[in-house]
Amino acid sequence: MGYYKNNTPFDDEIEVLTSTRQDGFSSGPYESFNLSYNVGDDPNLVLQNREKLCKDLNIDPASLIIPEQKNTDIVLKINDIQDNRICDALYTNNKDLVLSIIHSDCAPIFLYAKDKQIIAAIHSAINGSFLQIVKKTVKTLITKEGVDPKSIYVIYGPGVLFSHIIVDEKIREKAEKLGYLNCIKQTFDNLYLDVNLLNYMQLREMGVPSKNIILNKYDTYENANLFFSSMRNNTTGRMISLIKFKK
Repeated sequence: MGYYKNNTPFDDEIEVLTSTRQDGFSSGPYESFNLSYNVGDDPNLVLQNREKLCKDLNIDPASLIIPEQKNTDIVLKINDIQDNRICDALYTNNKDLVLSIIHSDCAPIFLYAKDKQIIAAIHSAINGSFLQIVKKTVKTLITKEGVDPKSIYVIYGPGVLFSHIIVDEKIREKAEKLGYLNCIKQTFDNLYLDVNLLNYMQLREMGVPSKNIILNKYDTYENANLFFSSMRNNTTGRMISLIKFKK
């Protein structure tokens, strides 16, 4: 099982997929379908895995847009394959392009603005989530592209659940300052951060209807046979999640 299909209400219009860790060429802690060059894996094996991905999904390698993620709040519009890719959120209305996010535990978030036929991919790591990258992406679509937030549909990819995200008092204070204190869960001895809820709240603040937000049932930490998890294994591989128009 090399791929997990994220179901959407528009499966005849768009496709959202996440690679699993299975059916690739890498070995050791990267076994076997690692798609990142930045984790210590043999680059030749990563290349073979990426070539397999494109072949399996019938994607032109040149059309697969993989951003250079920096845990920022940078949102870029991608018009063609030559555009700058240093960002953590990207969007396009070019139906020939495939937008992707490299990740392990950080649940990727995908947007489909049906009214303007725009797709977007967001790397929603903890830092970017506190920088409100999801909120900023939706605001960009509204202000620059004329998107109606009620027409935006959101698909969460697989990611780690809050029970594995232990944080400290500084994170609790940051959440409180931004108005997201209810995203902090507390037990007798630990504080936990619910990143999925934090981003959900940002979507709702921007006017995206709750019925348009599709969460994901998979926890990357708990499903070791399917997904890489840097929280579970310090040295490990990465999946790729992508969104594309169907032709």
